[in-house]
Amino acid sequence: MSFEQNTIDRGIMKNKLVFLFGIIGLAINSGAATIYVDQSNTGGPWDGTTWATAFTNIADAVTELGVTNAVVQGGHTIMVTNGTYNEQVIFTSAHAGTNGAYNVLEGVNYPIIDVEGARTNCIGLAQSQNFHVKGFRLTGATMGYGRHDSGILLYTIAGPENYTVEDCYIYGNYQGISRERHDLSGIIITNCAIYRNTADGIVFDQSTFADIIDCAIIGNGQNGYKGIDSGSTINIRNCVIAGNVYYGVYEVKATHVVTLNHCLVYKNGQGEYYDMTESAGALRGATAINALSDCANNIEGCPGYVNMVNFDPVLVYANSPLLGAGENGRDIGKQGVSTIPVSGNTYYVATTGSDAYTKEQAQNSGTPWQTIQHAADNMIAGDTVNVATGAY
Repeated sequence: MSFEQNTIDRGIMKNKLVFLFGIIGLAINSGAATIYVDQSNTGGPWDGTTWATAFTNIADAVTELGVTNAVVQGGHTIMVTNGTYNEQVIFTSAHAGTNGAYNVLEGVNYPIIDVEGARTNCIGLAQSQNFHVKGFRLTGATMGYGRHDSGILLYTIAGPENYTVEDCYIYGNYQGISRERHDLSGIIITNCAIYRNTADGIVFDQSTFADIIDCAIIGNGQNGYKGIDSGSTINIRNCVIAGNVYYGVYEVKATHVVTLNHCLVYKNGQGEYYDMTESAGALRGATAINALSDCANNIEGCPGYVNMVNFDPVLVYANSPLLGAGENGRDIGKQGVSTIPVSGNTYYVATTGSDAYTKEQAQNSGTPWQTIQHAADNMIAGDTVNVATGAY
């Protein structure tokens, strides 16, 4: 039967159904809420519905998300801007999204969550499945100095979890990112800089299934990545793992399988890879590392990040092998970092000098450092030292 042969009554019914489904679709779409947080909104009012009426702390937005999420689950966003928030942020099952509609905590211009050593985590995702965190600087989670004291803690009783952490700077915590309990799956950590944490950059334990992509995991006090229990599959792609005090990747159990692709792993203190079930340096997936792994322990011939003392994740030398050498021509490591020319500073050393001079002073031949070792300790890739004649 063609459309023209439909009766008027059936046509009317069809129109009614289309109208009804249109209303339902509108209701579903309009259920997604955006909740705003701006600590500079000191004058109020504060209902979180616009920037002009933004909450001044994240905790109020978390409470509001729980209320909103109970009506329509998933698809909601908390937007945070302006400044430093000295508060711990915990999401629970009341804040979980759905598989097709994640809830999101999003920072604008990288606001800071700093718990100032008074809490064990900056952000805790506690059974809040289908959740996405992006665009924050997270620091200060050092209270207990335990395995789960971290910038972000991923926690659940049973998976799948579907947690995504994107475009965050995670530093100055005990651990960068950690997870608690078993059976975590659907974890994506992407485009993050995880650096200068006291212990490990990322630590996962039993039955974790995760993708770590486009990350810089550098300068942490123990390992870059540490897997401490069995039954896990970890894919690390397009990452730079450098300058960590212990190992770049440390794998404890035979069934904690780590695979690397298009990664630069170098200048880690005790070695690049370690698998306790095999020999030092033998890691499953190591053959997937491209030729840039030849840069190991040769930072002078393999310039990467500008400040190799502090492992600055924001600036990279313009001729760094990280650039354009990753998957599909992307940079290796965090995307979008600024580049600077490779030419560095020139420092002067003379037996008549003083190591008490600052780096700025030592760039003048009239105020040189006294020892070559002091110059070497302060140089980064691209710098030059001019040594005057004499006995050193």
